[in-house]
Amino acid sequence: MVNIFQYPWLLLILSFIVLVIVTSIRRSWPENNHWWQPILPLLVAGAAFAVDMLVVTDHEAIETVIDSVMQAAIAQDTETIDAFISESYRDTSHRSKQELATYCQRLLAEPIAEKIKYRSFLLEIDAPDAQVETEVVVHLHPDSIYAIAGALTFVKMKIALKKGPDKDWLIASSEITSVNNQKFGWNMCRD
Repeated sequence: MVNIFQYPWLLLILSFIVLVIVTSIRRSWPENNHWWQPILPLLVAGAAFAVDMLVVTDHEAIETVIDSVMQAAIAQDTETIDAFISESYRDTSHRSKQELATYCQRLLAEPIAEKIKYRSFLLEIDAPDAQVETEVVVHLHPDSIYAIAGALTFVKMKIALKKGPDKDWLIASSEITSVNNQKFGWNMCRD
């Protein structure tokens, strides 16, 4: 079943079908014309845009979390990153949210990235859990110590998210799987 909240194009296609039907009826039976008939397709199209703007799906909420964390990393805003991390956070190198926060503060003390772009984004949702596998291109900041190796870095990550008690998605764990197509992990990161 297609989710109209995730894909509002279905309602836009339906509005086109309604337009064709209304036009056919108005041409075939002119005596049955009413002032409100041409408005029907516009109402369905308006409903499509309203649904898209008013309803935030889990997919959109998770994308927003990942995008916000990436933008916060660029801005060196560790407080914003911390807001998207679950209290029960744990990965292979950081045993708690506090350890990750401390690591982020040390890492982001100096500029690292100028821009981060997606190469791929694969999301699986099995509420209240979600898994993201993503590959990003990190455009390194010229002043970054990592820019010595080159201006671009390709990073693949696996991120697990959980829906919090207030229905917000929070990052429960994350693993770096490769950097520049070389196997990599948190344990290889240096502060």
